[in-house]
This record gives sequence, C-alpha cells and structure tokens, in this order.
Amino acid sequence: MTRRYDIKQTAERLGCKRDHVNHLIEAGELPAIDISVGKVRKRWTIAVSDIEAFEQRRASGGKPKRSPRVAPANETRQWV
Repeated sequence: MTRRYDIKQTAERLGCKRDHVNHLIEAGELPAIDISVGKVRKRWTIAVSDIEAFEQRRASGGKPKRSPRVAPANETRQWV
C-alpha cells in the first residue's frame, strides 16, 4: 500500500501553506487523488513518492510536471 499525505501534511513537508499545495494540485504539478464523497469540499491525498519526485524536480531546477489530476489505473481508494 502506498503511503499518502493529506494537504496539511504535504504543506508541512514542503514548508509552504495549504493554499499553495492546493494550487500545485490544480496546476497539475503535484498528482493527487480526491477522496471526498458526494458533493462536499474536495479532500486530496498525495502519494509520498509523488511528493519526493516533486521535491527532486524542484531541487534540480527542472520544469514542473503537468498532468491531469486523475488517479492512475492501479490506484484504489483506501476507506478509513
């Protein structure tokens, strides 16, 4: 099972505000999965491996990765 962070944990790890993490997700720079149910506010989770890849791209000065905010085919929801 892939370890996942929520917005708050991701912001703490990246040293930024939650709004900035939401912006990175909306811009497609940080892949995330929406785990909200129904018509409520979105609840994003981000795989630690995607956070690590993002940090490496930023550290190396690479261009941001832009991708759709869709879960890969092999990802499944983990219900709590």
